Amino acid sequence: MGMTANVPTGDVSASELERRAELELQLSGYEAPPAPLSADERVQFRARLTGLLAEADVDAMLIEPGGTLEHLTGVSFHGSERLMAAAALADGSFVWISPAFEASRVGALCEAASGSTALAGNVIPWEEHENGAEIFAAALRERGLSRVVADPDVRARFLLPIGEALGSHVGSGAEIARRLRGPKTEREMEILRSAQERTQAAIRAVHSVTEPGMRSSEVGRLAHHAQHVLGLDGTWDLSLAGPSGAFPHGDSVDRELEKGTVMLLDTGGRLHGYCSDTTRTWVVGAEPSEEVQRVWNAVRAAQLAGFAAMKPGARTGDADAAARKALADAGFDGGYGHLSHRLGHGIGVEIHEPPYLDGGSDALMEPGMCFTNEPGIYQPGKFGLRIEDICFVTEDGADHFGVWQEGPAAP
Repeated sequence: MGMTANVPTGDVSASELERRAELELQLSGYEAPPAPLSADERVQFRARLTGLLAEADVDAMLIEPGGTLEHLTGVSFHGSERLMAAAALADGSFVWISPAFEASRVGALCEAASGSTALAGNVIPWEEHENGAEIFAAALRERGLSRVVADPDVRARFLLPIGEALGSHVGSGAEIARRLRGPKTEREMEILRSAQERTQAAIRAVHSVTEPGMRSSEVGRLAHHAQHVLGLDGTWDLSLAGPSGAFPHGDSVDRELEKGTVMLLDTGGRLHGYCSDTTRTWVVGAEPSEEVQRVWNAVRAAQLAGFAAMKPGARTGDADAAARKALADAGFDGGYGHLSHRLGHGIGVEIHEPPYLDGGSDALMEPGMCFTNEPGIYQPGKFGLRIEDICFVTEDGADHFGVWQEGPAAP
């Protein structure tokens, strides 16, 4: 599911330090990660964007800091209250607008990422007393750029004044961005696979040291630690014990684990800028009850049904529908009564990116598209159970990263 969270702070007990040491021992010797994407590979991404702009008969696409800009450049800029953005032109060049005190940094980062000055190209500075949107629009007008679209990450606070100053309508670049970032290359898939497998390995290691008497917050801290050991950064967690798991994003209760507690751990991180996202639910220190096993079986059936609906040309919304039908067939609510969220979301340089596996999505699947597949059943006052894996569309069907969960006794 994915939800940004900071590592909980506070004094670390001796028992937790021992568990961390055990994790490090278990995970030592894990294989090295694949290499990050090269500057030349980013050049190919930008060439693909150029082709999409030409195909759409568009002069330029406005891009603010976010997933698309990181995908194209390999640089993660901070989006602030000041306008810093790029216009990707159909001829392959870039025009940047930046606060004056950041302009040299923007140019240096882009040059370092690309290995040349081509990407940095033209960085237009604006001073604090000036109107950056008007300056940016004037630069676009000077280049005769009137057919302009905006990436979905561009905020209205900047998009509206840029469009007004440009004197022409700024269209939506959502479809261009989806086609640019939706289908992943083999190298992107290699990094995504490694990230997901590392998160799964971390969860298995955390499970091995989880026992009654611990608190759910410690499970979360251990998930962060294990993933850091495996080379992931930007880690986050949802560590939800018992009734807390009945809320898909949890509550604020740090529960003590008891024998038989249903433990839901949703966690992930980033490897070379690409995200992982996995959820496993298991029973702590006891065999699963008949009820937990029945719920797990239904959730797993829904996951497999959603997976079976993934193939080239299939409507993304149909995967969500298939999962809900499986839940209904198992005797649970087939609407939002038990599975209160969509089946999944696209994943790549952002943990949530289009297209989405929701019932209203008409986007068609293509080989290389990656999605989380994360059905759940949530029972307020009792427990929540979710299973989540990353699946990807192949030439003739679908596959998944890592290994499926085999049952609620272990992840």
